[in-house]
Amino acid sequence: MFTRRRFSTFISDVFVRHAFTLWEQLAAHAAAGDSFDVQQLYYKYTRDSSGQIAFGVELGCLQRERVPFADAFDAVQERMIDRFLNPLLLIFPDSYQARLKYLDPTELSVRRHFTTLREFGQ
Repeated sequence: MFTRRRFSTFISDVFVRHAFTLWEQLAAHAAAGDSFDVQQLYYKYTRDSSGQIAFGVELGCLQRERVPFADAFDAVQERMIDRFLNPLLLIFPDSYQARLKYLDPTELSVRRHFTTLREFGQ
C-alpha cells in the first residue's frame, strides 16, 4: 500500500544507494590522481536516482559512459527548450511548426531520439 512514509523511505534508499556508487567513482578518480568533471558525475548520479524513482529501472549512468535512454532524453529536452525560446514559433505558430522538420535539421534527430524513448518505455 502506498504511504507517505514508505515513499520517503524508498526515495532515501535510492539516493543513498546511488551515492555509494558515486562515492566509489570519486574515490577511484582520487586514487588515480587524475582530473575529471565532477559536475558530470553529479549529473549521472541525479539521472540514476531519478530514473530509479520515476521508472523503477537502473539506468546505470554512473557505470557506463553512454546510456541511450539518458542521451535521448537529454537531447529531446534540450530541443524542447530551443523550441520554446524560438521567436518564430510565437510569430508563425502553425505554419512554422509544420515546416520545422524541413527548416531545422535537428528536428530529424529528435524523431530518432523519440524512437529511443518509446523503445525504453515498452
